[in-house]
Amino acid sequence: SSLGVLGSAQQNPPADRATKSGNRKIRGPPETALQKMVNDKALSMMSMLLMSFIAFATAQRSQASKYEGQPLMLTPNIMTGILIGSLWTVLFLVGFCCLFNVQTPAAFEERALVINKNY
Repeated sequence: SSLGVLGSAQQNPPADRATKSGNRKIRGPPETALQKMVNDKALSMMSMLLMSFIAFATAQRSQASKYEGQPLMLTPNIMTGILIGSLWTVLFLVGFCCLFNVQTPAAFEERALVINKNY
């Protein structure tokens, strides 16, 4: 193995890749990060489209529900309780996650911190 400018072994040349048009081989660098990101974005868009089609298909129904047309058993007081309870739950979960994400050092200094004349 030959050594490069900085003394490290040189990388092997990129492997042959087949083109999309046929069996002709090309030499060149593998796909870049931008190309990979574009491919990942296209894949995620296709999967979101598929999931939305599935949701639309399952949302169609042939007959009405037995509860359709009846009034909801939800008063303004119950709705307020649900909203405020969910707000408190979200605040608790945010505080809980922040509290347990605090990182402290494994060891502490045992001697006092020396602060000289500070004025």
